[in-house]
Amino acid sequence: MLIEAKGTSEFDQPGVPKLVPTTKIGTKTNGGLLELDFINQPVEQAKKENVLFEIKIVIDMGKLPEGLKGIKVNAKENADIVLI
Repeated sequence: MLIEAKGTSEFDQPGVPKLVPTTKIGTKTNGGLLELDFINQPVEQAKKENVLFEIKIVIDMGKLPEGLKGIKVNAKENADIVLI
């Protein structure tokens, strides 16, 4: 499964944008949703006005728990849910 997310960061360094599971992949999900936090870990703390980051990750469907109903991506100011 390919998951794509876009977000902004106030840091101008490329950093390391990540989608991090809130629980270990393969464990029971909360209401059938796999939750991912969109984070950007900057290399340095140089600030700049809202830089756009895009990230794509591939998740092995075989490692996902039974009964998965959707994916939720959490960001600092919003969240989005996609049902599968």
